[in-house]
Amino acid sequence: MGPGGIIEPYDPNYDLSRQRSVPRKAAHETRRRVTSASDVESLGQDDVGTPATARKKVFHSKITWSCMLILIVCSGATFRLHGLFWTGPSGRPVGPAEARGAVDSFHESEHLTNAGGESTVHNGESSVKYDAEPQAEIATPTSRQVETDSVEAASRRVEELDAAVRQTKQRGTVMETDAEALKLTADLQDATRKLLVMVYGQEPYLLKFDLEFPPSMGKADGDASTGTVIIEMAPGKSMPHAVYQFMKMASGWRGGAFHRNAGHVLQAKVHGAHPSVAWQEYSSHFAHKKFTLGYAGRPGGPAFYISTVDNIRNHGPGSQGSATEADSCFAKVVQGFETVERMAKQMDTSGPNGFVVDESNHIRILSLTRHNGPQAL
Repeated sequence: MGPGGIIEPYDPNYDLSRQRSVPRKAAHETRRRVTSASDVESLGQDDVGTPATARKKVFHSKITWSCMLILIVCSGATFRLHGLFWTGPSGRPVGPAEARGAVDSFHESEHLTNAGGESTVHNGESSVKYDAEPQAEIATPTSRQVETDSVEAASRRVEELDAAVRQTKQRGTVMETDAEALKLTADLQDATRKLLVMVYGQEPYLLKFDLEFPPSMGKADGDASTGTVIIEMAPGKSMPHAVYQFMKMASGWRGGAFHRNAGHVLQAKVHGAHPSVAWQEYSSHFAHKKFTLGYAGRPGGPAFYISTVDNIRNHGPGSQGSATEADSCFAKVVQGFETVERMAKQMDTSGPNGFVVDESNHIRILSLTRHNGPQAL
């Protein structure tokens, strides 16, 4: 050690005998005598330079560096733990990996860079721009796929409830008064209302019948051999189940014909296999008035009729031999009233209850199509 405490370069030829030292006994006596601050101040350079004092300085130095190392480690751990909840300046959540990167790079540069982002410093504040984290390619369903999946799920729900209602009715339950049956049919109606909108869009739903009259109704009076009738379906809030059944049947239309003229109704038969209604759905808000359409039979459908008179008493609640049931009324004529009046003149009603025996005298339904709306049947 040189003058002023400056460390001199190592000299292999240095004469160690020239270095002053304190004898071991003297050093011991010096340590024993130091008992107060005044004693410390009275120590000379020789006392400070004793081996024991040097060992103390080395020991204190080791403690100091150990504390600093522990502080650094604890700080790093704190930053890593805080990284679980850390957010960047933009408010975007930053994961532990990015937090560690921020701590490590902080000691190397004034710029903070995370996940490939850029950083700038303005007025002592760091502004970090984050790049979007790479994401694995996931097949995103198209809106058409989502719509299809939703319709399929809604259809399954309606089918399940429809089956439950049919089973309940088959057990002889009075559907119009039984609490469980009323709850079940209400659930089916709610599910069907949603499905109607999904499949056919918003109301009103208009359908068009294209008819062909038989030769027996001829052209003697100048009438054409064809005619058109347009009907409007009942509101979904009143008769969703009956409306859905008819719309679904129309979408798979395979033909049919009016083959009965009973004086109060014009009844049509339907070709193909179509289900009846699950129960006799009925609403007093859409009753059997003149020019309305209802399902024939109990259970009703798929055969249907057009009322040529007010049929509330004939086909409303408590009719057709039932104390509570009614025919489901699901639509009304809005155009083609003159065509309906002509249909009422149908010939050859010699069969029982006004059925036309000879098929050549049937009024054929050439087509049944959607008359309005974006969704075709």
